[in-house]
Amino acid sequence: MENKDKLIEDLRYVKRIIEDSKNLVVDNGIGFIIWGLIIIVGLLGTYIDIVLSGTQFSLEIWIILILGGWLYSLYKWYINRDRKKRTTFAGRIMSATWLASGIAMTIIGFIGTYSGAYKSVYISPIIAVILGIAFYVSSFLYENKLMKFIAPLWWLGSIYMFFFPGIHTILVMVFLMLFLQVIPGIILYKKYKREQVEIG
Repeated sequence: MENKDKLIEDLRYVKRIIEDSKNLVVDNGIGFIIWGLIIIVGLLGTYIDIVLSGTQFSLEIWIILILGGWLYSLYKWYINRDRKKRTTFAGRIMSATWLASGIAMTIIGFIGTYSGAYKSVYISPIIAVILGIAFYVSSFLYENKLMKFIAPLWWLGSIYMFFFPGIHTILVMVFLMLFLQVIPGIILYKKYKREQVEIG
């Protein structure tokens, strides 16, 4: 009898983890949109600069864009800090996954290229690999079919960009960012709004 009660309690805990994870990712729909748009603006600016003047997009502008994204993320963390204290273990894993991914992508974008470790044309495929990992982990915690579908597409995109680097890589990354991050973010946000209406 005691084992049965323990099993029921464990199942309830797992259910709470799943529900908590679902709410966390839906809340992050806006973050997906904002970060996606920030990167798209930077990529298109880079592409236009290279095509029109043959120079790279200003590093200072990239710094401003990424800094703006991090300030937004810190602001969201600050206003949600009380709720996050009540987050389950699964919720903390989700937050840690995206925080670690964001830090890794920032290092790749700035430190990796500045140090000369690789050419700037390889930033996009490396970042695509990391985004694939983040979406893949999120798909398990959130149990979302959309995210499970998105992760391998990021990896396929990265493989293409690794094999065919060049000016067009920027546009490929814009396409991936739009369809694999911004639009899914909009879908998640709309779902979140519908659930809020149903809750009342």
